[in-house]
Amino acid sequence: MHHLFPGSLVMLRLLPALAHAVTIGLAAATARLLGGGVWVQTIAALCVLTGGVFLGIGTTLSTGEGAIVRFRSFSRLAMRTVAGL
Repeated sequence: MHHLFPGSLVMLRLLPALAHAVTIGLAAATARLLGGGVWVQTIAALCVLTGGVFLGIGTTLSTGEGAIVRFRSFSRLAMRTVAGL
């Protein structure tokens, strides 16, 4: 990132912010997969949005946010496979 946008703090924070947004969307989608309605999906998304660990990892450029997104994606895939969807 430094070679593409030298000295840009916005670009340094962009990838973790996008990964955090994906994590929020995956939490809501997982709640829907488990049979939750709109209210349950909203609560799941808000829990991830305001969770301290997710906020801490989602604002710094590290491998932590990528690991969370991968874990949520694979968990959702496993649930869909088991459910036969």
